[in-house]
Amino acid sequence: MLKLPSSQIQFIPKYAFSTSSGKGSSDDDSGIDPDGLPTSNAHESDPSSTPLPPAVPPLALSPQNIPENFPIVPVIAISGSPLFPKFVKMIEITDSRLISLIRRKIKLNAPYAGIFLKKPNTEQSDVANSMDELHRVGTFVHIPEWDDLGSKIRLLVIGHRR
Repeated sequence: MLKLPSSQIQFIPKYAFSTSSGKGSSDDDSGIDPDGLPTSNAHESDPSSTPLPPAVPPLALSPQNIPENFPIVPVIAISGSPLFPKFVKMIEITDSRLISLIRRKIKLNAPYAGIFLKKPNTEQSDVANSMDELHRVGTFVHIPEWDDLGSKIRLLVIGHRR
């Protein structure tokens, strides 16, 4: 058997959680719950034991509240591949009017937009001059992150629905 110096030994605390709502009867001071695991009384009676760390609230994921009807959103024209729901894409915008509109939407806590794919025979620009330059169906997106670079803005968009 190999012996390690005490400086290399690390103790990992073991935590036990129970689904019972109470500590049991008041005359039960054994320090062991019905499952055979030590309760908090056992730690209080032994001053040499290490105290448990403070409880940390659970960090549960919560669903995003994406509005069902969002009537007015900026329209961003993209070229290349379309953005489908549940896909993520990085978009860089250079048009000053569209940048100011998106900045305003972000400040108003409404970081949403409509992404539409440009038809193949149109120019490469962030802005469409008419609806005829865009495909008829687009994707409603959420903008969770952005980098404001002054003359351009870089957006991370997540598609939610068509």
